[in-house]
Amino acid sequence: MAQPRKYDTVADRQRAYRERQALQRENELMLRGWPKAPSFGPVPGKKRWNNLTHTSSICLQTVHDELKEFVSSKSEHWQKSKRADPFKERIAELEEVIAKIRPLYTIYD
Repeated sequence: MAQPRKYDTVADRQRAYRERQALQRENELMLRGWPKAPSFGPVPGKKRWNNLTHTSSICLQTVHDELKEFVSSKSEHWQKSKRADPFKERIAELEEVIAKIRPLYTIYD
């Protein structure tokens, strides 16, 4: 006996598949603690620039947080050694950049 059709048309089946894939990608991002991927739109403008600036700020903040966590997970001896210096410098540079970027995404409101 034939199995009853779940979808009336091929287009309905493809739409359902795309929706399931999009939901799966969103769930993976959420599990990793990443923000939902914004849609920037193709036309240059205030909304696009705000979204791009905000997303870059979030990415830089993520790198900053992961670097700090990495350094703090090491031993005290390592943290005081010269091997930790490049990491500490990178953290300081990221803090500067984040502080400079943050006001940018309020300019276009």
